[in-house]
Amino acid sequence: MDEDPVWARLRRADYVTRLRPLLPARAFRPNARAYVPITIHVVIIICAWIACHYSNRLWWPLITVVIGNSMSCLAILAHDVSHRSVTRNRHLLYPTELVLFGLILLPPTLWRRLHAMHHAHLNTSQDPERRYLASELSLTGTIVAAALYPNKPLRFNPLCLLYWVAYPIRHGIAALLYRERNKPDFVTAKPRYSAEDKRWIAFEILWIATLQIGLATFVGKVGLIAVSVLPLCITSAVLSWYFFVTHGLKPIAEGDDTLAASTSLILPALCDKLHSNFSYHTEHHLFPAVHPIYYPAVSALLHTHFPHRYHRVPIFQAWSGLLQSPIAAPEADASDRERAAPANSPTSLAVARSL
Repeated sequence: MDEDPVWARLRRADYVTRLRPLLPARAFRPNARAYVPITIHVVIIICAWIACHYSNRLWWPLITVVIGNSMSCLAILAHDVSHRSVTRNRHLLYPTELVLFGLILLPPTLWRRLHAMHHAHLNTSQDPERRYLASELSLTGTIVAAALYPNKPLRFNPLCLLYWVAYPIRHGIAALLYRERNKPDFVTAKPRYSAEDKRWIAFEILWIATLQIGLATFVGKVGLIAVSVLPLCITSAVLSWYFFVTHGLKPIAEGDDTLAASTSLILPALCDKLHSNFSYHTEHHLFPAVHPIYYPAVSALLHTHFPHRYHRVPIFQAWSGLLQSPIAAPEADASDRERAAPANSPTSLAVARSL
């Protein structure tokens, strides 16, 4: 059982030091079997494109849903690939990322830089994927925060489900048009991009544009809406459904306490199967290179060793709490006490909102 005082300050390294020896060595090796579902979903999408080209438009709504499901699954598998949990072969890694992220219109180099910063500064002021702080609510910041993040004043706003449609546009502009750490108000934080990063991002945008032009030529402009635009919206809705609750329920604060900054979700087994155990998100932030099939084992260890700090809730309960959020988060607090607050304490926003 957990021997640490409830209010003790812990860092990610403390959790990893205790739990890593309890996991099998094979959990830390790449699992190339993930290429099986990757291949299946890519084939499904290509077959759906061909079906769109030859079928009556009455079938297009079904085709849209099929592609949207496979794109959602591939987006999460692309996330696993980017963490080297599928392959570390450099000749295979980048081409896989280019194809998978290209299907969801996200340049992989842009993703790598942003996601690396997200992991390094989880739910702190330097996290590019965090909510807006009250001090950042300029006119532009207020519009973006209100439209793209779930909140109580606009709780029935569906635009927040398009967060991942806007994500590459917002951060792509910040990366390519703003120098050094300068950034527009429509992003919360920005990593430093080298000149080489920018060249790769430009190349990847060109690749994505070429793919979309070729697809439009094959299925037609209206067909492109059915096989690319609408499936992308479905994918964004699925990713947003996970994304907001895994981090948005916890306060933005400085520090490195992974359990105080993230939430895991309880979902039907089919969702976990389809989406590569993405609901086990605290587990992912503790061991990002571990293949997701081992995250339930990490969850069990967290229940045993850190029961007062580990926060795992049903997704509908989590969303209910999330929709009680203000448009902007309170200012980041460097207090050790706040940062180390256990999941079931009054300072945990997640539980306070779900009551």
